[in-house]
Amino acid sequence: MSVLQANCPSCGGQVQFTAGSTIVVVCPYCRSAIARTDRGLEDIGKVAEIADSESPLKLGLKGTYKDAQKELTRLLSSADDGTLPDPTRMTVGEYLLAWLDTTHAQSPKTLERYRELAQRLAVADSRRTCVSSTGCDP
Repeated sequence: MSVLQANCPSCGGQVQFTAGSTIVVVCPYCRSAIARTDRGLEDIGKVAEIADSESPLKLGLKGTYKDAQKELTRLLSSADDGTLPDPTRMTVGEYLLAWLDTTHAQSPKTLERYRELAQRLAVADSRRTCVSSTGCDP
């Protein structure tokens, strides 16, 4: 693999272009975006730090928009019916057991094993470890 080492035109720190097709790198010292051109290196601006958004959408989630719509409809219906569990009163084990009662694509044997493990967790959970960060009554 070819590596081009150069100095950042903004701060003088060392930057590396690790592949022949890499045309922009971010300087690890001053966070400047450095472009490799036919005439040399050019500082094309600063790159902001990535802010943690605390989004419930995490990398690696799978599903379709239609699946999300179905789940939202189910949750709203449960909320309207009063059957949505209060997250401040539910332990992790209880949550897992309730979640396992929903539709899943796993084989019945896999779901059976998951239920066994969740049941063990629910029984062992004598401290009422809550799913919600607002706290639970013991």
